[in-house]
Amino acid sequence: MKYLIISLFFFTLFVGNLAHAQNRRDEIKARKVEYITSKLDLSVKEAEKFWPIYNEFETKKHQLRKERKDLRPDKSFDEMSDKEVETLMNKRFEYKQKELD
Repeated sequence: MKYLIISLFFFTLFVGNLAHAQNRRDEIKARKVEYITSKLDLSVKEAEKFWPIYNEFETKKHQLRKERKDLRPDKSFDEMSDKEVETLMNKRFEYKQKELD
């Protein structure tokens, strides 16, 4: 019984933190939209065209960040063969090119 109560306490704490984090992300996103809109001085018409393009850009940027995580080697460079290092570096250059594109 004691373990159940402790488990429920930590579960509730964990779920509460997740909800708070999501609310915080939503608040940051709203402030970002507000800031960019005011700095660019967008009219309603301009904003209707700008935000879909910007959101697509942000989505692609997020996907690229996920790809970058895959480029982390699971061992140190000292433990890798020259071929493995070369392959990893080529992948990183490809990633950087996608990022620039």
